[in-house]
Amino acid sequence: MNVTVKSLLQFEAYYFLRQPVFLLGAVFVVALGYFLSGRVVISGNVAFFSAHNLTYFLVMFSIPALFITTLLSSNTLIRDKSFGFAELVNAAPISHARLQLSRYLALVLASTMLSLIAFVCYVVPALLSPEGELIFGRFSLANTLWPVAIILIPNVIFTCSVLFFFSQFISKALWIFLTGLGIYVFYMSVTAFFDSPMFTASEQIQGAQLLLTSILDPFGVSAFLEQTQLWSTAEKNTQRFSLSGSLLINRFVWLAISTGLVLLTLKNSVSLSSHRTKTSEATPKPAPEPKKQILQNVQYATMNHVYSGWLMFKRSLAIELSSTIFSVPFALLLLLTAVLVVGQLIASLEMNSVIGALHPYTSSIAPIIVTSLKVVSIITVSFYAAELAYRAKENRFYEVLMATPVSRWSLYLSQLVTLCVLVLSLLLTAIICALGYQLINGFYDVNWLLYVSLVPVYALPMMYLAVLCMTIQFALSNKYAGILASVLVMGVFGTSMGANLGLEHVLVKFSTLGTIRYSDFNGFDYFWYNISAMLFHWATYTGMLIFLGFALFNKQSGKSRTQAIFTLSQALSVKQRASMMVIAVSAVMSTLFVYWNTNVVNTYQSGNSRDSHAFEYQQTFAKYKGANAPLITDINVNVAFYPQNYGLTIHGKFALQNTNMAPISEFIISVPEQAAITDITIRDAQSIEHIEAFNTFKIILKSPLKAGERISMTFSSELFRKGFKSKDTDLTLTANGSYFHSEALFPYIGFNQAMGVDAPPRRPRLVAGTRYDDHLKKKDANLVSFEAIVSTHHEQTAVAPGDLVAQWTEGNRAFFHYKVHKPTSNFFGFSSARYETLQQTINNTLITLHYHPGHHKNVAQMMKAAKLSVKTFSEDYAPYPFNHLTIAEIPYRGFARAYPGTIFFSENAGFKENLSRQNNLDDVSSIVAHEIAHQWWGHQLKTANTEGATLLIESLAEYSSLTIMRQLYGEPYVKAELQRATSRYLAQRGQVDTEESALYVMNDERYLRYEKGLVAFYAIAQKVGEDTFNKVLKNLLAEKAFSDGDFATNLDFLNAFKEHKYESFIKNWLTRVMLYDLAISDVTVTSNAAGNFTANATISMTEKDYTHSAKGEFHLSNQVVDYVIYTHSQDNKMTIHSGQIRLVNGKAQLQVLLNEKPAKIIVDPYQFYTDRNALDNSAAFSNKNHRIPL
Repeated sequence: MNVTVKSLLQFEAYYFLRQPVFLLGAVFVVALGYFLSGRVVISGNVAFFSAHNLTYFLVMFSIPALFITTLLSSNTLIRDKSFGFAELVNAAPISHARLQLSRYLALVLASTMLSLIAFVCYVVPALLSPEGELIFGRFSLANTLWPVAIILIPNVIFTCSVLFFFSQFISKALWIFLTGLGIYVFYMSVTAFFDSPMFTASEQIQGAQLLLTSILDPFGVSAFLEQTQLWSTAEKNTQRFSLSGSLLINRFVWLAISTGLVLLTLKNSVSLSSHRTKTSEATPKPAPEPKKQILQNVQYATMNHVYSGWLMFKRSLAIELSSTIFSVPFALLLLLTAVLVVGQLIASLEMNSVIGALHPYTSSIAPIIVTSLKVVSIITVSFYAAELAYRAKENRFYEVLMATPVSRWSLYLSQLVTLCVLVLSLLLTAIICALGYQLINGFYDVNWLLYVSLVPVYALPMMYLAVLCMTIQFALSNKYAGILASVLVMGVFGTSMGANLGLEHVLVKFSTLGTIRYSDFNGFDYFWYNISAMLFHWATYTGMLIFLGFALFNKQSGKSRTQAIFTLSQALSVKQRASMMVIAVSAVMSTLFVYWNTNVVNTYQSGNSRDSHAFEYQQTFAKYKGANAPLITDINVNVAFYPQNYGLTIHGKFALQNTNMAPISEFIISVPEQAAITDITIRDAQSIEHIEAFNTFKIILKSPLKAGERISMTFSSELFRKGFKSKDTDLTLTANGSYFHSEALFPYIGFNQAMGVDAPPRRPRLVAGTRYDDHLKKKDANLVSFEAIVSTHHEQTAVAPGDLVAQWTEGNRAFFHYKVHKPTSNFFGFSSARYETLQQTINNTLITLHYHPGHHKNVAQMMKAAKLSVKTFSEDYAPYPFNHLTIAEIPYRGFARAYPGTIFFSENAGFKENLSRQNNLDDVSSIVAHEIAHQWWGHQLKTANTEGATLLIESLAEYSSLTIMRQLYGEPYVKAELQRATSRYLAQRGQVDTEESALYVMNDERYLRYEKGLVAFYAIAQKVGEDTFNKVLKNLLAEKAFSDGDFATNLDFLNAFKEHKYESFIKNWLTRVMLYDLAISDVTVTSNAAGNFTANATISMTEKDYTHSAKGEFHLSNQVVDYVIYTHSQDNKMTIHSGQIRLVNGKAQLQVLLNEKPAKIIVDPYQFYTDRNALDNSAAFSNKNHRIPL
């Protein structure tokens, strides 16, 4: 029979599209596409209908599409073997290759249809939206179809080809599942091991490393990001990616691999068909009849019911474990898990783009383990639950099993326990990988208790979800529909998907334990309270699910699932029914207990209710927004920490002054949400009304407060941790390491913008000749005097800003008296912890470093950087203004913050950095130097509250830090750091919601004030000379330090270089947004008879000015460009020849006569020009095989 591929394809496609997996998959992708519709899935101010956003949706959808295709393959590709039809199909007069090809094409068709359905549901609702082009941008059919053709279809073909290829070797769906999981692990491992832009999107990756990643990434994500990582927002909104470079190679390679796999499979099918023809001609020998045995006088022994039940359970469990856990497929699963975990450990600890390589502290590794296992666990548990539930039926043993006198509970519980062992096995594998990673890296301070704690924190919730998956499988009549439903349910409850769907409260997210935080200071600390409570709570509901699952498992043939549930009690013994009632009552009681903690003891607010409350605050007190209110001039507080009780009290006294000309009759005092003001008094107040709904006080004075007049205010507040919250972001109070920032607990005088819904207004424009008397940090105060007495438990040390005036002990309380001796910003922090302390002196300044005992590895280096910073900055800028400097470590968080004479440094901001790792840039020393620099830039020099105010604060602190790092590590460090800063700037400028501003008028964008600001100031310093640059800074400090008015602006800095020969260069950096494309080509060398060498090169550069145009204005450059030529002398030593050359209309021909043979040339070695592609800024010289005459 000559059956065509077309007719076979029609049959296969019809079969595929009728599968419940396809139908449920369609429902899933419709829901996913509709849920994401209108949402931009990539960072930055990118239009929804831009090709960039649509492409990114498709590359991200490749992962869920992979698993849906895997499920579809499990139910279709191997159905002949699964249902025992393989021999029948092989005997049919049909070309096996055609049959397989039609099956493959049908799989590609079905998978493509599902992906297209998701894409259509993502696009169409936005297209039909009444907001239209104004909100979502202009729709372009070309922008829509291009990523479908280049990204979606090749990815579908690759996935289907791999699954199709391996399906010929296997007969069980489990192997198909492992193949799909293997694709996912390969993808994640490639992106992790080779530092894909997907994981380092904040940095520019270049060179051979990126090329390799882009080619090896089977879904093209890395190649796409490589091509677009430096695009601006305007370019992302107007351009399509091109099928060129790495992306072209990637698509060709993986389509070639896909084609090869399909051809190999078809070739194997032809061989199988030929073998089938030959073997069918032979006459099979009749199988021998089995010998009949008659069992006579069989006696059955009776045994104790409990013992027999336990024995049957053990035997059932042994069977389940041997066929599931102790099997080759599961061993392969564990191997894939190990590869994934190791890849994520390397990516997170050795390629960290924020702090650099990290020591493998167990506290750093544990969250990586949980994150790595999340997707694998969800997919694995869903699939194995189906395998366990349907194994007996697929092996045609279900009816026999149900007819045997075996306890159904034994069979049912053995499956549940097997699934739980599976979860524990995945966790144990990950822990073994983590331990091996620690030991290989010479880290032996293993926190065994933390590893053990992952059982209740990670494994138990996953076991609860596993029971839910088994119940779903018994409830549905289709195995693969159950898998898809299980994945969806576990995704909602086990990931952040639930919160995005509005499931925010911990009571509506099954298996969720609430907020979990771990610190080396305290372990899980008070979070154990909600962890243990929620574990018990969900254990009761899991117990109910176990009984429900048993009812469905135990249903008789012919009885519906509904009937099975309602007749559950008939299948239970009296003790079992009593147990179920106890569990049900416990579930109700635990629900009430959780609700009491989260909604009664503590206040619960959903995201919408928080927004509503902020809006109501803004509406209620709108008339006070911008109204005159007195400013704080003096702060005197008494802060008492009670770490054993998780509490603190504050008694404070403020001096308030009317600094405006108009009198003040009334004003409000806004209290931060977490603060609880118990008492407030104001001298000469006629009334103090407490509006409890907003925790705000309305003050009416007896007589108007005139200009310059003062009044005093006292307040008392307390904060004690009670119960637990549904979502707990408050890290103020801990048993060890309490910390708070003054803005979080001190009352705010006037309308507090942070408590409203509107974004902070843009700062006033910078206008030449204007006096600015409001500084950057001014909110409810200008400059204040500050004094504090901080007490805590005698085993702990309390830290606050300023000099330590006195210290004493009373009973079990330790007291610390701090005072800032010069007016400062209203910007203070307080902490209390058990510390080890290192103290050293430099220039009569006592430097004190308080750190957690286990975080000692970098302390000596931090002290070295601190001493060098105080010494250098005092010499280059101005004397250090305090008699001591304190650096104190605090738990959790990920920042460092500088207060007057005091720096709070979180444990995750450098204490764990691995300084011994090669090529690590020692970020901890850099952060120390940066924060100490703020004692000059921020605490001495205060900038006016205008656009670009952070340039002289954060950017100068970054520049100052780099000068310290140069002293520690030399020029190679500077070059590497400038390259990193430039790459981050270039990468991040396209990820923000606003177009880039010039540095001197920026609005606090991080990539500008840190990355670009650093490169700009270093370039300016090198161009004008560091002595000249430092002199300008020194003069600025001499004029403006500790000013109480007429604060510094960026114009003061620019004016210092007025009529300087490099004024234009400086303005290009600070007042314009310029990018350059600098390249060197035609690099050759010739020699003459005298033994001299002529270096020849063509240097070209174009400019793009983005100052006034988001698309950029193109120019041929006429700039002066530096170059250096490296030569090899006769003794093989490297020497350097440097010079400058002016470009004319964007180009210059370089000819340099040298005494030594040149080896390499670099243009713009000091990075004076921001070049998107620095790879073509250097080149090796090639010889010309002739001499030129003298």
